[in-house]
Amino acid sequence: MAASQQRLFVALWPDAQTREQIAAVQKQVMTRAGLLDGAVAFDNLHLTLLFLGNVASADIARLQNHLSRVASMPFHLMLDRWGQFSKPGILWIGPQQTPAPLQQLHGDVAAACRDVVSVRESRYIPHVTLFRKLQQLPPVDAFEPVAWLVDRFVLVASNTRPQGAQYRVLQEFLF
Repeated sequence: MAASQQRLFVALWPDAQTREQIAAVQKQVMTRAGLLDGAVAFDNLHLTLLFLGNVASADIARLQNHLSRVASMPFHLMLDRWGQFSKPGILWIGPQQTPAPLQQLHGDVAAACRDVVSVRESRYIPHVTLFRKLQQLPPVDAFEPVAWLVDRFVLVASNTRPQGAQYRVLQEFLF
């Protein structure tokens, strides 16, 4: 990727307490399934609203300006079900029911970004990835649902490295 571009996404970024709860669910799977690797790093746990891909550095300030206009009220999100994407070997948790405010926020973020960058349309499945690149997806047990009070979203730069992705929050947008 050229230095004049950054790989970006927009996400819900958990507060410390929510991140600890998500990590506890992740640890439960690691212990019960005997997983030694594939866990998403603690600091990288998040729920993607929209992946933007490579964005020209010259467009980032404009993108931030458009995102700052997205309005929402705080809402509760319950992470209460398992999910899997078998092809890339991903195990995740997400909501049984996507709350209307999350659907609205996703749509509003996409609309704001579409004014600046090309946005790929795809089916939105809100989730927090716990494990990546698993050769075999483990059986999973019930877990204590994670209650998350969502009161912000963030714009994140992603740098992919051999040892895993490194994320850097560029800007936080409070409701």
